[in-house]
Amino acid sequence: YWWRLQSPIGTLARMSDTLMRARAAAQRVVQVLLEPNEITSPAEPKHATSLPAGGIDFENVEFAYIPGSPILQSLTFHIEPGEFVAIAGRSGSGKSTLLQLIPRFYDVQQGSVRVDGVSVCDWELSALRQRMAMVLQDTYLFNSTIRENLLYARLDATEADMIEAATSANAHEFIEALPGGYGTLVGERGVKLSGGQKQRLSLARAFLASPSILLLDEPTSAVEPGSEEMIHQAIVSLSEERTTLLVTHRVGLLKRAGRILFFHNGRLEADSDHATLLETNVHYASAYEEWTLEEELTGRAQSGFSA
Repeated sequence: YWWRLQSPIGTLARMSDTLMRARAAAQRVVQVLLEPNEITSPAEPKHATSLPAGGIDFENVEFAYIPGSPILQSLTFHIEPGEFVAIAGRSGSGKSTLLQLIPRFYDVQQGSVRVDGVSVCDWELSALRQRMAMVLQDTYLFNSTIRENLLYARLDATEADMIEAATSANAHEFIEALPGGYGTLVGERGVKLSGGQKQRLSLARAFLASPSILLLDEPTSAVEPGSEEMIHQAIVSLSEERTTLLVTHRVGLLKRAGRILFFHNGRLEADSDHATLLETNVHYASAYEEWTLEEELTGRAQSGFSA
C-alpha cells in the first residue's frame, strides 16, 4: 500500500508548490489591478456637439516622466482637421511621448493639449479615445482568430465591413490564403504571422474603427522589406480625410508627408515639408542622410541573405 501511495503523495506535494506559487502571483496581479488610476474623467466632462473634426493643438506643453528631466519642452503647434503630418527626430527626442499625450495616457505638467478646441483633460475619456486609433511599432494581437482580432475595433461591424477594412489595408489577400481564412488562430501576440502580416492586421483594425484621429508610431520599423511598400500604401489610404500623425524615419514616408515636425532634444526645431527641411535645417539633413544609409545597408543585407 505504501508503494502505491508514493506517486499520489508526490503529485499532491507538487500541486501544493504550484498552488502556492500561483497564489503569490495572483496577489501581485490583484495589487496592480487595485492601484488607483491617475487619469480619470472630469466630474463634468465636455462632449462634442457635432461630428468630430480632428483638430489638434499643443500650447506651451512641458512634459517629463521624471521631475527635472523634461522630455518635451515649450511645445506649440496646430494641426488642421484631416491634415497628414509626419513626426521625425532621433531616438529619445520625444516623438512617441507626443502621441501618448493626445489620448491622455499621461497628463502634461504645463501647457495644454486640445482636441477640437477642448482640452483633453475636459473630455470624457471614453469619448476622447473612441475617436482615435493607434497603430504601434509593437503590434498587439490576441491569441484568437483573425476575425475576432479585427472585430475588437468595432463589435457591431458586419462581415462585409471587416473584409472591406482588410482589403483597404492590403491584408485580405494573405488572410484568404491562410488555411482557416479569417478563422485562423494567430497565436499569442500573433506569433504565427510575419511582422508585415501583423502590421497589416493592425492597420485593418484601424480602418474598421474609422477614427477621426489616427496615431501611427513607427508602423514599418519591424516588417520585412516585401511588406513595407504595401503598408505604405495602406497608410496613405487610411490617412485620407482624417487627421494623421505619423512617427517615422522611413525615407519614403517622409517624402510623402506634406508637413514634417522635426524634433531635436525634446524641442520642436522645425516645421515644414521635406524639401525645405533638407535645405534649411542642418540637423534634419544629417539625420535624413543617416536614415537613408541605414535603409540602403538593411536592403543590401536582406538581399544578400535571400541570395
